[in-house]
Amino acid sequence: LLAGGVAWNAEVPLWGRGIARRERRARAGTALARFGISGLAERDATTLSGGEARRLALARAFVVAPDVLLLDEPFDDLDAAGREALVQDLAGAIRETDVAVAIVTHDLRQALLLADRIAVLCGGALAQWDTRDAVLRRPASAEVAALVGMSNWLPGRVRSRDAAGLAAIELAPARNCRAGRFLCRATPCAPGTEVWVGIRPEHVKIDVEHSDPNTLGPATVETRVSDGALVVAWIDWSALRLRTHLLAGRGLGQTLKAGDGVFIAVRPEDVHVLPRDPA
Repeated sequence: LLAGGVAWNAEVPLWGRGIARRERRARAGTALARFGISGLAERDATTLSGGEARRLALARAFVVAPDVLLLDEPFDDLDAAGREALVQDLAGAIRETDVAVAIVTHDLRQALLLADRIAVLCGGALAQWDTRDAVLRRPASAEVAALVGMSNWLPGRVRSRDAAGLAAIELAPARNCRAGRFLCRATPCAPGTEVWVGIRPEHVKIDVEHSDPNTLGPATVETRVSDGALVVAWIDWSALRLRTHLLAGRGLGQTLKAGDGVFIAVRPEDVHVLPRDPA
């Protein structure tokens, strides 16, 4: 922060650009309002809290109407409530100004809330660059899958594939139990190919009835944990362990407990397949 008032801080980037005083004040006022700190305009900038200072820094960045803006960990050190509110205001600022913003973050949720395209870096190299949904649903490797939350990642083999591209994938059996089997759409892998099968936890549907046309069969709840908003459950299916997410306080999220028998279902379009080295 620079010494002086909050409004003065927001105007500073405009001084060297030859912007008239009236326009400087108008643009600074708009920027402060955009980030919810208009009421702090007369405050000494050095007295701001961490969250308020972060908002002022963003207002100062947006006031010059840049074409491109790089934000490095913009929500670091904020509490959950402050982070949530700032994410909303930043998303609104991006929509209103049409500034291209690149955000560097280790927090997947922040990236998902703000980004329409995601670049995944592994070991300093670009591992995947695509739309947000493509990276989430079709990660380019097992390493990318782990980074973007595709926690169900199992070895298998393509057993067959029809003319429409619907493939049957047989998973490697565990503990001498029968192998599980998935159907997958649009895989380029030929029958016999050793593959990785990836499924996002939110795409593993569980129910107490055998009613879904994509049902894979009976399973058992191993364990569950909840933070009050989300229930994370681990399911034993054919001695293979799958993770699923449920909303707490609704449906099975309220009643599910370890030991319960359930049926699991996964749509073929939600099954992601990548070739793997059998070694």
